[in-house]
Amino acid sequence: MSLFKMIGVSLLGLGSAAAGIIVNSPAVPPDGAPYTKDGGGFISYGGGVILIPGMTFSCGPEVPAGPDVNVLCTATTTAQIQLGANPISTVVVIGPGDITLFNKAGLVTGTFNTEMLSLNLTGVDAVYGRVRLTESAGLASLGQSTILGLGGGQFQIDSFFDVFTTVELLDLGLTFNSGSVPGIPGSDRILLAGRDVPEPGTIALFLLGAGLVAGLKRLLARP
Repeated sequence: MSLFKMIGVSLLGLGSAAAGIIVNSPAVPPDGAPYTKDGGGFISYGGGVILIPGMTFSCGPEVPAGPDVNVLCTATTTAQIQLGANPISTVVVIGPGDITLFNKAGLVTGTFNTEMLSLNLTGVDAVYGRVRLTESAGLASLGQSTILGLGGGQFQIDSFFDVFTTVELLDLGLTFNSGSVPGIPGSDRILLAGRDVPEPGTIALFLLGAGLVAGLKRLLARP
């Protein structure tokens, strides 16, 4: 590898961009910000019988629990349902969710492992009746959140959960697990939807790299 390539690769690694959103509060999950399926598309249940795009959260204050904090939220999503040749129907489901951020007590910024402990979202569909979406019992829906202070009361937040969820059509006695294989629970990664934002120092590193390369070019060009 040439010296120029080595410098470029090193600087790229140091100054890479991270996906996230910029908000005015360090709260996780950010209020009303959508978490969407990694790679786009929908979380699928029963091989496509039910589809959801992700979910949003509106949460209360952090409650310390030893070194950790718990957050009680209201989660919302929209489910699209189609059974066989029946019509496609859409229903909003809403309900409580419980999230833990580990080793966050007393801290505002940092990177924290997380777990979505529970979800219990319900709604009534005009075609298929009562619908309930829950976090799958006995399966850990783990994740991670990074909170970075930008100054001026702004924060960059990057967050994801690998969620195991189940949807029930209660009036029909049907249960569907998330994942690509019907009947076998699988996790789906949901990411905090946002845009790529530069990490601190990225521009400075770029300028430093450009200066180094230009200087080396001048040095090597001397007779």
